[in-house]
Amino acid sequence: MVIGKNQKYNMKKLINLLLALLISTTLFAQGQKDTTNYTRNSNFNLELGTMLRYSSGAINYESESQFKSDKHFLKFAFGGGIWVASIYDNSNFGLLANVNSIYLYGKKAHHFEANLGLSFQFSKNNKDELAYQNIIPNFFLGYRYQGKGERVMFKAGIGAIEVFQIGIGYSIH
Repeated sequence: MVIGKNQKYNMKKLINLLLALLISTTLFAQGQKDTTNYTRNSNFNLELGTMLRYSSGAINYESESQFKSDKHFLKFAFGGGIWVASIYDNSNFGLLANVNSIYLYGKKAHHFEANLGLSFQFSKNNKDELAYQNIIPNFFLGYRYQGKGERVMFKAGIGAIEVFQIGIGYSIH
């Protein structure tokens, strides 16, 4: 399906909503900065995932934690990237946009991560136009390491759409 006039308007509304969410969560959490525990702070990260026939890569932004707790963290993330699917000799690729909520549990450098969200997929149609393809729910269960006082974050786990996922990120505050 080609993105029509009404769909473009709806997409603009979605983008504006996401930007408003990002700005509000970042402003809300400004007073919660902790320079010794960067897990609470916002970050950019690169995620790669695969289930052999379907692979994706995305760059995401995570908001600052919305909880003031030593063990529990709730974050929101959005990002974009590319996806590739191949079945036998037929392959397809396109762009994706992700919106996620992230729950982290852990006291020191080691955290359990549960991630739930939506992936919006786009690809080129027969007329070589960028077209909306579908919305796919995604989730991630895994392990996140971010040492106290360290800005670099590493995560690995399982999920859907991709079965195996890894990621690396950097805290910006």
